[in-house]
Amino acid sequence: MRTILLFDTPATRLSLYPFTLTKPVASIRNGIFTIAERWRRRTRLQVYALTEAYLQQTVTAAKGDYLVIDASCWPDNASMESLLQLKPGETLNDAQGILGYCSATLPAYQQFPVWPAQTTTVANQYRLQWAPQLVQDNQRWMRYDLDLLDFTFQDAHHNSNTIFGDYPVVIHATASVRACIINAEEGAVVIDEGALVMEGSHLRGPVYIGKNAVAKMGTNAYGGTNVGEKCTVGGELKNCILTAFSNKAHEGYLGDSVIGDWCNLGAGTFVSNVKNTASHVRVWHHGKQMEMDAGQKMGCLMGDYSRTAILTAINSGTTIGACCSIHHPMLPEKNIPSFWWGNQQGYVLEKAIADTERWMQLKNELPPKNLRQVLNHIFEQSVKKS
Repeated sequence: MRTILLFDTPATRLSLYPFTLTKPVASIRNGIFTIAERWRRRTRLQVYALTEAYLQQTVTAAKGDYLVIDASCWPDNASMESLLQLKPGETLNDAQGILGYCSATLPAYQQFPVWPAQTTTVANQYRLQWAPQLVQDNQRWMRYDLDLLDFTFQDAHHNSNTIFGDYPVVIHATASVRACIINAEEGAVVIDEGALVMEGSHLRGPVYIGKNAVAKMGTNAYGGTNVGEKCTVGGELKNCILTAFSNKAHEGYLGDSVIGDWCNLGAGTFVSNVKNTASHVRVWHHGKQMEMDAGQKMGCLMGDYSRTAILTAINSGTTIGACCSIHHPMLPEKNIPSFWWGNQQGYVLEKAIADTERWMQLKNELPPKNLRQVLNHIFEQSVKKS
């Protein structure tokens, strides 16, 4: 049986900053699933990432060949069928470059076929090319992923809830949803395994509440709210992604934003997603080292392990690196590097690791085995650039 390897490129990793600081592209969640999970569910094959050395996990040797696919490539039916038909030595391209190739031996990061036996070129394929796309296409991916759900859900919703609309409302048998208003007129609402949606919450689809996540009393979740595993949310949310283990547990607005793993937004943290002038929001592109147009609505892109203090106000189009503690009374900068402390770069590495591990203890989770290795690498790189 063949194995799928989802490969990063240096250009894609820079373009999807800050989330690629701490994970390969394949581990980014866009929609209900990560990119790797989506490929795994679509193909039923083993899927691994092929990425930089400090993030690379061990790949179990395959009994068959390796299908090596650009991790940023969208697995629609046409592209997936073409890629699955590749044989060793064959490559599939579009005008942007390699979409995928098949190898009889385990390849290395940035190792591409020099003289493929056969190259087929297809029309341009959708690729995830920079971080604001996670927000812009969030609802599209959520709708796409509905067909990949495989859990048992409740046939009858609790009679304390008010539910209306023609899209599905899917509540896992182990989830608890009581005295809530659920509007499925514009998109599905999915409440995953072990999730708790407390009384008085209003959910307007498409909405996803992930495994063991909590929506506190009176949560107002508008279309595109996408809450990952063991996240806690409250207040007002709209078209935003919290990837996993993060908190936006109190009042405050979060819109058109992506919040990475293990982040915490202090009570009263507000994120602006529209400029006062109603002009387009510009976001720093880490690869091109310039600001670029991200459309009329764009909030915040926050890397893993970062936090804000109470009453923090964040400008539209703000990018925040990994392991930041933002606790300055004034508006923070729009492009905040990793290991930012208060209003300057200076979060001590050992303190950052200890603080991150304490946040994990609060959710009864053990630190990843490679946590120190990953944060040490990011810290060393940030010191070199400062």
